[in-house]
Amino acid sequence: MANYADGLSIRVELTEFASDEIRKLGMLADQAIVAATPFKDGQAKANWLMSINEPETRINENTSTFNASGSYSIDLARTVTESYPSDSLPVLWIVNNLPYIGRLNDGWSQQQSTPKFVETAIAQAVSYGR
Repeated sequence: MANYADGLSIRVELTEFASDEIRKLGMLADQAIVAATPFKDGQAKANWLMSINEPETRINENTSTFNASGSYSIDLARTVTESYPSDSLPVLWIVNNLPYIGRLNDGWSQQQSTPKFVETAIAQAVSYGR
């Protein structure tokens, strides 16, 4: 019969495993979403913001971070995932607070975006992460 200490050890191991998977999937999802985001001036790519526990509410207006690669968002996500705790499982958020991101995701800019690019990118990241 397992004792209380054995149960704690299993819980710690499972939490650490889940935390590692959340970090990995968070990075994959962020990279896929940023890569799929249409590029005009880079603002949409630079506004994918990752955070722990609470969603970011700000809009990144620093034009020096706007570029075709979305490196600002990817670097931010890397920093956030590196600080994700291994002893608990808080929510990992990826948000974009631009007022037009929903329309862009709906295919508003037909020359630049595929409808539902966010959902498609997340599905690809989940599939790749398995």
